[in-house]
Amino acid sequence: MPQHRLIIFILAILWIALTYLMKLPPMSLSITGLIFLYWVWKEGWSGMIVGVSLVLAHAVVFKLALPKMSTADTFTLAWALIANAVTLSIVAWLRSRDIQENVVQRKAIRALELGTMRLSEAQDAAGVMAAGLDAVRALELAPHLAFVQPLEGKLRVALGRGGFSKYEGQTISNASRNPRQTQVESLIRHLSDQIPEAKHWTSTAILVGGYGGRSLGTVVVSRENKTPFTSSETALLTSLTRLFGAHLGQVSSLRELERSHESAHMTLGLALEYRDYETAGHTGRVVEMSEILGQHLGLSTTERESLRAGAYLHDIGKMVIADQILLKPDVLTFEEREEMEKHTVIGFELLAKLDFVPTEALEVVKHHHERWDGGGYPSGLAGNDIPYLARIFAVIDLFDALTHARPYKRTYTALEAIDEITIQAGKQLDPFISADFVTLWRDNKLKVKDREVFSFTTRWE
Repeated sequence: MPQHRLIIFILAILWIALTYLMKLPPMSLSITGLIFLYWVWKEGWSGMIVGVSLVLAHAVVFKLALPKMSTADTFTLAWALIANAVTLSIVAWLRSRDIQENVVQRKAIRALELGTMRLSEAQDAAGVMAAGLDAVRALELAPHLAFVQPLEGKLRVALGRGGFSKYEGQTISNASRNPRQTQVESLIRHLSDQIPEAKHWTSTAILVGGYGGRSLGTVVVSRENKTPFTSSETALLTSLTRLFGAHLGQVSSLRELERSHESAHMTLGLALEYRDYETAGHTGRVVEMSEILGQHLGLSTTERESLRAGAYLHDIGKMVIADQILLKPDVLTFEEREEMEKHTVIGFELLAKLDFVPTEALEVVKHHHERWDGGGYPSGLAGNDIPYLARIFAVIDLFDALTHARPYKRTYTALEAIDEITIQAGKQLDPFISADFVTLWRDNKLKVKDREVFSFTTRWE
């Protein structure tokens, strides 16, 4: 119980007892109402109910204390009772709106705190959408929420809460927009047409905008009563939605930037395939296997992105190797082998100048030819001193090189390549990663498309 309630209640009881013992006149009933003014001021109608109840109780005590009350005293007691009830009711009415606004403000602060915390933790667009809707729901203005996005000229419920949750992923409208209606009015009409429950709800919709005014979707808020949303409620929803939109726009922009980076990685990696037709398709296959093995090994999203980048770029240093060495259809001499082995350091030095290439990807480029026993190049690293992603990629690169044609060797069958990886485990390759790779292959989970990303049927002279 709040402290003010306890203090006021005790004071009221003591005052009632005093009036009974001292047989004070009925006019003293007015003081009882004054005692409860602070309670009513703090709590509005709930405080008024308690105050009036105790004023009535005090009136009963007067009748018991003064059983032979005169007509004048009875009249005074009645007027004091009415005056107390009216006074407390007026105070409660005046305070009720302020109290309600305070409650709304507290809910808004709680929703803002929840939204800020959840949005900061979100890692992708789906997480941002979920955090945004949960923050809006914390306002307790409505139980039914949906985030609606356009998809191929239609509207789709990307995420739902309450009554909208069962419509997640569904298209809710393919109707054309009525030119007499605003975008929001049209959206609500489409919802009512497509979702039966929505016909009996009161709904409003807030557009979600990202950077540069780009529309990212619409938040639909619905409740089952017919009470329209007030301007203050709409303002609260708009404020939270702006926060939601800012984070969603940021995440979307980051994902677009990441896709641009991956496209750049792919283009750089495939440039070598255009020069060396014998390795066509190698880049696409090793990238796909890197993602599969990375997931199996429990790599984080960032680590898998770096592994894929390294897979795209691992042989970029060969771009500066002379054609007579790179395209030689025979075993290389010792001097040619030394020249070829420089491609790892050359690739590392070239890519280190590009800010968007992750450090872990650079390690793959530089160290994917190191050996577990220390006999590799360029640094002669051994065991766990070899960067982890480079050890992962070394297994993938060897498997693909063995199972596809090269001028200087025969093509291995997949089973022969798996046997060779088993032999090289603990020698050339990390034995633990090799075992995981073999397990994936035996479980038929390493099937990748043997395809070329670019067509090499037309070659420039």
